[in-house]
Amino acid sequence: MANIISTANPQNCSITNRDMEDKKERLVNREVLCNVSHLLTELISQEKYFKESSELIGQEDDEGNMQEVYEYYAVTPWLAEKLKAQGELVTEFFNLIIWGRQTTGQAIHMDTVIDDITRELFAS
Repeated sequence: MANIISTANPQNCSITNRDMEDKKERLVNREVLCNVSHLLTELISQEKYFKESSELIGQEDDEGNMQEVYEYYAVTPWLAEKLKAQGELVTEFFNLIIWGRQTTGQAIHMDTVIDDITRELFAS
């Protein structure tokens, strides 16, 4: 028996957990362009790119703690805006829009921020 998640859809539609997972996977496949972690780690370590890369290293959160970035991804402008609205680290670096992912060890579509964005998208 499939688990049902009731959405805030005014038509009172329900989405199964599997349907939501499929939607999150499709969103990631469409909006996350590629992993650029190795490239950015190398560039960040070079002094000549310090000014351009300073925003990628991490920023302080509301409590004054540094946000640790584990991975870097090039993303679409649409996803960048959604990630920024969720408080994620997103910046432009040499004409690429970069998301500094602050989680690791699981598929991107499993991140809470991606879940939140997908639910918001399909709730309307």
